Amino acid sequence: HKVNVERIANMTIGFNSAALATLVNEAALYALRLNKETIDTIDIESVKEKVLLGKHKIKTYSDEERKIQALYQAAKAVTASWLGVEYEKVGIVSSSFIPHHHEILSKTVLGNELKVLLAGRMATQKVYGELFTNAKEDIKLSKILAHKIIDEFAMTNEYYASVHEAQKLLEEASDEVESLLSKLASVVENVSTYLLENESITSSETKKILDDLF
Repeated sequence: HKVNVERIANMTIGFNSAALATLVNEAALYALRLNKETIDTIDIESVKEKVLLGKHKIKTYSDEERKIQALYQAAKAVTASWLGVEYEKVGIVSSSFIPHHHEILSKTVLGNELKVLLAGRMATQKVYGELFTNAKEDIKLSKILAHKIIDEFAMTNEYYASVHEAQKLLEEASDEVESLLSKLASVVENVSTYLLENESITSSETKKILDDLF
């Protein structure tokens, strides 16, 4: 199949370059999840509402909310780049972390993913001295992942682990993220500024900022 460019053009009137890039990226991830090797018109149509919702969300943010959200997402992007967690792009309102391509995952890989989920909340708390509701989804995912590491994969010294073990894992990961974000504070700030100006940042653009400063 080929993408119907005219149809896509009519569908995306008013989209700026950042929104178009996000649309194509989301369509690529959508196609990837369906194990497709190319993007069809239907993939773009399927993610259009999600992208529009994101655009609407950005428009309804106040300047202060945009700054909080940009910092939150920047911390996740930088942590992921530093720890080698794969992603295509991170936007002010969405993070497109790629689903696993491997069946067998190490505790290190899962632990790094856990740190990415914690990074945004920790960065905003450090800068603003406050907790925000935008961390809700990532907090939920981090708890699920911690329990999976402990219970489902039994990646602990105790074969029968408890809720306490999962909590301990989250606390250890939080400590490591805190020290990492202290070290990479200038990178997070630069990526946050980039996000405010461009709405999204790719993995390679994040790595470039990281390499320039480290």
